[in-house]
Amino acid sequence: MGLFSQTQRIDSLKLILQNCKSESTKLLLEMEIESLKYNNRIAYWDSISNCAHRASFFRVEAKAKSKLGEIYVKEGNNYEAIELFRQCLVLSKKIGDKKEVANCLINIGGIYDDQGDIPKAIDYYNQSIKLNESINDKAGLASSYINLGLLYYNQNEKKASLELFEKSLKIRQDIGDQYGVSVALNNIGGVYEDLGDSAKALSYYNKSLK
Repeated sequence: MGLFSQTQRIDSLKLILQNCKSESTKLLLEMEIESLKYNNRIAYWDSISNCAHRASFFRVEAKAKSKLGEIYVKEGNNYEAIELFRQCLVLSKKIGDKKEVANCLINIGGIYDDQGDIPKAIDYYNQSIKLNESINDKAGLASSYINLGLLYYNQNEKKASLELFEKSLKIRQDIGDQYGVSVALNNIGGVYEDLGDSAKALSYYNKSLK
């Protein structure tokens, strides 16, 4: 879309917005306008967060803050990321979105893990495990197991990591997540390789490639 046609589109949406009565439709229109205005992903999601906040759409605001947090993690800005994940956590608890709460707990645990604060990381990962179990979110639970398993693996606690990788594998197989199965199999192979069991390691590596 060229600059002129993009500007026309924004102007048209603004006219529609002025006459709109529905709050939810207004938010969608504002989001569309903002998406056309920004090429920068941080500016875009920050704008969506602000729009949702003004309209008291806390679920959208929480998701926008989570997206911003993920971007900052990729940029190596853990200070901004953890603050955004905490804000997302508060909002998600407020609206009772337990699935997003569990996701926030994993993300916060991941930052503490990266920072080397292992006790806090374990605490947040375990919180996410308990919550995902309580809401029967199998995909979320598998992710929690993988994250905690990787933490124990990096702490040279191979047997603890193996147990968690195997739990994750079982869930991924049950829900038909082939990519997740491949990741879990590869992780298990890595543990057996470190434990000196080359035959089992090779077996799991080969399974992960199928």
